[in-house]
Amino acid sequence: MQVPPALKPVLSYIKRAEELDADTSNPNSATVAFFCRSYAVQRALELRQEGATGDDVTNFLVTLMGRLEADKATVPNSTPEAGQPIMEEFARSVFKKADDEDRAGVADKGTARTFYAAGSFLDTLQQFGELSPEVAQMKKYAKWKAGEIITAIRDGRPIQPGGFEDTSGVDVDAGGAAGVVPVVAAEPLPPPAAAPGGVSALDSLIPQAPTGLPPIAQAPPPAAAASAPPP
Repeated sequence: MQVPPALKPVLSYIKRAEELDADTSNPNSATVAFFCRSYAVQRALELRQEGATGDDVTNFLVTLMGRLEADKATVPNSTPEAGQPIMEEFARSVFKKADDEDRAGVADKGTARTFYAAGSFLDTLQQFGELSPEVAQMKKYAKWKAGEIITAIRDGRPIQPGGFEDTSGVDVDAGGAAGVVPVVAAEPLPPPAAAPGGVSALDSLIPQAPTGLPPIAQAPPPAAAASAPPP
């Protein structure tokens, strides 16, 4: 789907959805893609209120909203109550994959892409309500670390594990519980510089989907999903 220039901030969510459309190995791929598109609509409407106008913006919104309406009939767990725990568990698993690679000292461009994707998935959780402080910090760190890795590669310096006051350590167990865990502190690093025009140096890498993402856990039974606490 072509995203109008005026709606560029929603591009990452559309890309994540399209990547998941091609993944038939996970039973919840369609659910995660659905809520990526749902958040893209929410952000696009906000951008239109802020001044993003034009026929291309209107056509994009009409097409995307039509897609969501059609998907509701076939996508499982498309209600916010059922979708929220699936989305959060998936976002945490993508973040953990990137963070584990970074702290093992094997980070590369693929790790940066995975951190970037994690940041996008964590963004989408905002459609369910205000993020917890811990998830908000995770989101901020993922985006910063993605840019920091790319900047380190571009500048020819070693990729330093951790950083950003090292507040990113999270324990994402099988049940989805999270909490700060002890990590080796690293010196805080400055945010990566923007490329000319204010575009992140990472942007040119985003069309490549992150590889080897962990499996998406099965959704809880409908009764359990409905009783899941709000974010």
